[in-house]
Amino acid sequence: ATTTTPPTEEELLVQNAEALGADVVDLGRSADLFGMDNFTLSATFSLNSLNGGNQTLLWNHMQYGITVKDNDLQVALRGSDGNLDYINIKDVFSDTGWHDVQVVRNAAGNTLEIFVDGSNVHSQDATNFELTEPLYWNVTAGGTPWGDSFDGMLADVSVVRSAVEVDESASIYQRMYDMDANDVAKPLDVEMQETTGGSDANDVALLCRLPRKKIRLLKLNM
Repeated sequence: ATTTTPPTEEELLVQNAEALGADVVDLGRSADLFGMDNFTLSATFSLNSLNGGNQTLLWNHMQYGITVKDNDLQVALRGSDGNLDYINIKDVFSDTGWHDVQVVRNAAGNTLEIFVDGSNVHSQDATNFELTEPLYWNVTAGGTPWGDSFDGMLADVSVVRSAVEVDESASIYQRMYDMDANDVAKPLDVEMQETTGGSDANDVALLCRLPRKKIRLLKLNM
């Protein structure tokens, strides 16, 4: 009988990254991506270098974002004054390759926690953060409409409308798998819509919402 070797964790992460694509991914502006009191923002990615400048993993204009700056991590969250508050965590990435980040806000406990590779790297009071309804731009992954593209592989971004407990003992792939259970971030399929004359003739329409191209071959038992 032929024995099939199960894929490794890295192989699964690479397959997810290839399915998600290398370009900036448009996640749209569903109401589920906005106005959250409790939330978990998650990104799973592989860095090509530790001196790549500003590289955006997840961005919701004037609401929230996760950015890698060389080997630093920057998290942006909308404050109650309507401006973005930036949390900078220095020298948090010591090597290239696969990493994951979670930003968890628990409104009941009034806490904001940031995790890198399962470890808590930042905790603070969460009183002054206030996400609102959609404003001007769609939510994107792997960059923004104006630049800051990610130089590496992005296997997943997830937006969860609850404060998820991050399991430090789990593998990167297992944490990504678990975050996806209640993920509300779905890419949009962008196509050209043909019209008959008038000023709409060259409009780009977001015609349909597709399930995210996620590969779920198995859940690793490590």
